Amino acid sequence: MKHSIRLAFPLGIILLVLSTVFVSIVNASPEVDSARFSIPQRMAVMQPPPPVTYTLTINIVGSGTVTQKDLTHGTTTSISPMQYLSGTMVSLTATPNPGASFVGWTGDPVTGTNPATIKMDANKTVTATFTAPVCFNLLANASPGAGGNVGVSPSPNCGGSQYGSATIVTLTANANAGYAFGSWTVGASGTTNPVTVTMNSDKTVTANFTICYSLATSVSPTGSGSVTVNTAANCNGGLYKSGTSVSLTANPSSGYGFSNWSGGASGSANTTSVAMTTNTSATANFVLSPPPAQPSATNTAAPQTSAPLVTITPLLQGGVATVTPTPTTHLPVTGDSPFTWIAIGLVLVLIVVGARVMRQSSS
Repeated sequence: MKHSIRLAFPLGIILLVLSTVFVSIVNASPEVDSARFSIPQRMAVMQPPPPVTYTLTINIVGSGTVTQKDLTHGTTTSISPMQYLSGTMVSLTATPNPGASFVGWTGDPVTGTNPATIKMDANKTVTATFTAPVCFNLLANASPGAGGNVGVSPSPNCGGSQYGSATIVTLTANANAGYAFGSWTVGASGTTNPVTVTMNSDKTVTANFTICYSLATSVSPTGSGSVTVNTAANCNGGLYKSGTSVSLTANPSSGYGFSNWSGGASGSANTTSVAMTTNTSATANFVLSPPPAQPSATNTAAPQTSAPLVTITPLLQGGVATVTPTPTTHLPVTGDSPFTWIAIGLVLVLIVVGARVMRQSSS
């Protein structure tokens, strides 16, 4: 018990000293005065002050827009008014609508023309002034109407079918089945598709389409040859634009010769041309070729001596008929046969018999 009393006395002295020191420090601080501030107020004194921001207001006169870019944080917006931290540098870009133009900035001063820069060290107001837009009308036609249509890009940007001055418009001719694009006329020219026009006045542009025709080829008789089409198709689907001249060549098969063209083609030359003014068919006609002429045989054998001719001289008045063979020559006879010699023998027999009859008669 005595020991505990001894320990409590020094501890009490220490606590008393610490309390006195703490109260002295608190009373010595002018920012934290318990007599003048409540506890929440004293906590607020310990927080950092809030950042300072300023408002930027953009006004627009005429036809256009303004884009704001925070150069410190890289953010971009076109909203107005807009809050920025004190000291922020903001870039302002004026963009006129099609057909309009940017005039300039008024209000709080800015640096530069377009884009311009402003420092946000106070609430500021800037006005961007634009001219009124100048607009032109564009009318795109197809001729004939059944031939196709015209695509326009971009869409009108000045109301209705109008475009702002200097707008570049792309026109594309789209042909319907059985037609092909031919050329541009009126507000554009040439055969390039698509084509561009610059809207510096009211314009009417016409896309001209041409009808396409088919070409069919055949041969007669079947298997006697073929037909080569030398001109490439210039319409979709293997068709030809009206008025196209198409070259055809007839190719006979072995054993045949070309005769003539019929149908939509004519003539006897194996190459011809067809003018495509309607759907056309052309037939190449072939005939069998005659067999080649055979060379004639030539007899080159030497002359031969024929059998002797017999001369009979009848003797009257008891004379004796004599037979005198007389050698003669004659051109060789191709293919002498035994029948020839039999005939000669019969003639000789008849002559001898006739001579004897005559002799007997005379005696």
